[in-house]
Amino acid sequence: MFKSARTHMPVVDYVSIVRSVYKDRAGLLFGVFASMIASGTAAFKTDSVALWAISALFFVVGMLRYWDMRAFMNADIGPEDADAAEYWEGRVTIGGVAAALVYGSWCFVSLVVVDDNFSELISVSMTASALVGIVARNFGLDRLIGLQALFATGPVALGLFIGGDAYHWVLAALLVLLSASFRKLAGDVRAILLNAVHGRIEATRLAAELDTALAIMPHGLCMVDKNGIITVLNAQVVKTFFGGSRTDYVGRPFTDLIESGLQSGAFDRQAAQLLLDEVQDMRHEKLVLALADGRHCEATISSRQGFSVVMLEDITERVRAHERISFMARYDGLTKLANRSHFSDQVQAQLNELVARKGGEEVMMMIIDLDDFKHVNDTFGHPVGDMLLVEAAHRVNQVFGQDCLVARFGGDEFTIIVEDVGRAEDAAAIARKLLEALASPVPLASGDVVISASIGISLFPDDASSAADLTKAADTAMYRAKAGGRNIYRFYTSELTSHAQERFLLERDLRHALERDELIVHYQPQFDVASGRLVGVEALLRWQHPTRGLLSPGHFIEIAEESGLINPIGEWVLGESLADARRWQTAGLRLIRLAVNLSGRQLMSDRLIDRLRADPGQRRTGEAQIELQLEVTESVLLSGPAVVRRLEQLRQMGIDIAIDDFGTGYSSLSRLKHLPIDTLKVDRSFVQNLSEDEDNQAIVAAIVLMSHRLGLKVVAEGVETAEQLAYLAGLQCDEAQGYLFSKAVMAARIETMLREETLPALAHADPEA
Repeated sequence: MFKSARTHMPVVDYVSIVRSVYKDRAGLLFGVFASMIASGTAAFKTDSVALWAISALFFVVGMLRYWDMRAFMNADIGPEDADAAEYWEGRVTIGGVAAALVYGSWCFVSLVVVDDNFSELISVSMTASALVGIVARNFGLDRLIGLQALFATGPVALGLFIGGDAYHWVLAALLVLLSASFRKLAGDVRAILLNAVHGRIEATRLAAELDTALAIMPHGLCMVDKNGIITVLNAQVVKTFFGGSRTDYVGRPFTDLIESGLQSGAFDRQAAQLLLDEVQDMRHEKLVLALADGRHCEATISSRQGFSVVMLEDITERVRAHERISFMARYDGLTKLANRSHFSDQVQAQLNELVARKGGEEVMMMIIDLDDFKHVNDTFGHPVGDMLLVEAAHRVNQVFGQDCLVARFGGDEFTIIVEDVGRAEDAAAIARKLLEALASPVPLASGDVVISASIGISLFPDDASSAADLTKAADTAMYRAKAGGRNIYRFYTSELTSHAQERFLLERDLRHALERDELIVHYQPQFDVASGRLVGVEALLRWQHPTRGLLSPGHFIEIAEESGLINPIGEWVLGESLADARRWQTAGLRLIRLAVNLSGRQLMSDRLIDRLRADPGQRRTGEAQIELQLEVTESVLLSGPAVVRRLEQLRQMGIDIAIDDFGTGYSSLSRLKHLPIDTLKVDRSFVQNLSEDEDNQAIVAAIVLMSHRLGLKVVAEGVETAEQLAYLAGLQCDEAQGYLFSKAVMAARIETMLREETLPALAHADPEA
């Protein structure tokens, strides 16, 4: 009872209540003057000095309390300044208790000192009225209420007990109970009011938090009651979908919001009606609506207890991402053509439809493989390769238009399905048209590049009855086209299946040939035509197949190139050849030139330079350096400036460069002077029948003459007769190789030749043979 309200009340509530008891200055003055007049009237009637003193005390105490109120109003008390509030609580308690004591003293004087009924009645009535006012005004401060009730009713009860009989004593006891009830009443009022305030504060806080949540949530939210009236709407709804202000729609029918969406162009009529129907039916649904401006909106509708909540989310980016993923799953990202999986599904669906309707038309499938495309990638780089793939896809689409399904199967392979092909002749005409379209040169910064392709054709239902088998048949025909010279097309025949199986088995075995030590290097000697002396060897690859026997490169080198095995195989040949040359050197034998063939991919590989620099035979040390010659074909030289730069890099390392099989490609002698080469090798096709064929004689003579003028050495390949050798000697051809001298032999045989300095076949050759 005598503790400050600060001890059992939140700070904010405590400060507010202290502030409230200082608030009603006008009410205080009214009570003071009323009490002065009432006590003065009683004093006048009874002519009692004590009552006149009571009236004066009312004025003095009242004025002191009034000035205390004014002082409080001038004080700067913060909403959480509990210390200051406690100080002012103490002051108001002193003033309040003093006022209550004046009221109690008035009643005591009237009951005990003055013997007058009017004085008793008016003093008790005014005190009772004051107690009611105390409860109403000071309910928040329990200590103040308790002390005021005690000092106001205590003297009254004491007066009744002293000056009255037993009935007055009962009345005194009831006054004590009344005093206690006033304190209890004040406590109830305080609890009710504070709970109400707290509830309102909490409601305000929750409303503010809800408004904040609605304002910052990324989705639109709208609540509609059972009558279709909008009760809640956040800003995202109108901002993202409808336009206007949220206050324009709250309290209006949901149909007005939908109509606004139609007028603003956000929704089309179908989407708007669908959303309206679902909300009006109070369903639990999730709808994806296509908006008129190309966006997509997901509407989630939840209904309960007569209300429907519509959550609107702009899922445009999600839909676009899904579309991109779906596109990536079905189409090639580079060419935008169908991919293998999507193509196969579509083809199978087409075939099923044809079978279902028992149509008699034929369907053609083409598989197009760009010739030597890996070499383009290795030479020009993948960005150029990608550009050529896009150009090839564009040209294929131009030939077939939108009526046919075109796909990229991966790498440099394209596949086309064409319905209603009447005859095989029609399919052949389409293939020729496609080859012509692809053959047009593609301009690049470094020069034009010509695309050629090999095409395999299969027909439904003649060659296969399913998409998988039709694809397999076209693929088999495509590989036959590649084997037939490239830039051609081939139809599938049943005989091709065994060929394809054979090729597959050979590729499978080739992948394990290195690890099983089945590859070996043979060397074909090269001799100086004038002196007959052994001057060099050409490393030639052989495959000792476990079941097929010794295979020359013609049986497997194309498979190695197409399967990507050419690089590891070529690197192995180079390493093995250099190792043999070092063994000959270590044995003290005369140094001869070592010629090794390079594919275009191996030439442009970064590993080649690193491999050569790491080889002891290529380091300029105290030992003599191995004379290494690298042979490349004409087609490699024509690949572009990157190849020329690589050849120049090799020459700077002291390596000779030779053109192999010269005359079979598109090179001209006039271009040779611009190329970093040292040796030109005449292809065996020109050396054969050299003694009888005048055209070959003229070609070989021109090659030798022009090469010597350009400072190039000439090596003739495939020399098999003494007549051919004699003719070459007459042209002053520098070197020769062929069966007239020796076939390709093992490294040990070369070592024997170097030790004996023999010329095996030439020593026994019959010039007339």
